[in-house]
Amino acid sequence: MPSQAPDQLLNVPDIAPGYKAGNTPLPQLGRVGVDMSDERPLSLRETIELALANNKDIEVSRQNVKMAEFDLTGSRGAYDPKFSSLSYYERTTTPSSSFLSSGPNGATTQSDITGTTRVEGLSPKFGGNYRFDFLRFDRPPTIISQH
Repeated sequence: MPSQAPDQLLNVPDIAPGYKAGNTPLPQLGRVGVDMSDERPLSLRETIELALANNKDIEVSRQNVKMAEFDLTGSRGAYDPKFSSLSYYERTTTPSSSFLSSGPNGATTQSDITGTTRVEGLSPKFGGNYRFDFLRFDRPPTIISQH
């Protein structure tokens, strides 16, 4: 693309005739938030150590390593046994279908209290899982007839 001829360029006015800039002092070259009077010389080793200690990318990598270690510890805990227990009270009323086996009002009521303890977990060898249940009746089931 051809450029414009010098006579076709914008006319920019000259600086005002007789203008002179005042003698104002230049701004300070100090850094904001840095006390320039507290400077001290650093060796190359100290400079590298400070740069590595304050590098945000390296800090993120350190945190990623810590998270991976926690994940590894958690995955090893998958094989820890889990203990649980449950107890409940049950009362069942069953209507009788025969006059020979019925109680008063034509129904039989049965109640019991049951407790269960369980140990379960994953098997670290050969895969799979295991579970042991311990069931206990606090009292034998009793039949209570309704009056």
